[in-house]
Amino acid sequence: MEKLEAYLHLANADYWYQRARRKRPPLSLSDEFKQLVEEYF
Repeated sequence: MEKLEAYLHLANADYWYQRARRKRPPLSLSDEFKQLVEEYF
């Protein structure tokens, strides 16, 4: 769920991506949202 938090907290997204042990993806917000929906729902 930390990756979802990263998307929702864009102001400090790097912190949340670090907690999720992931790098911020080189995607548009729209594409990242679609990826999150596929992954979590």
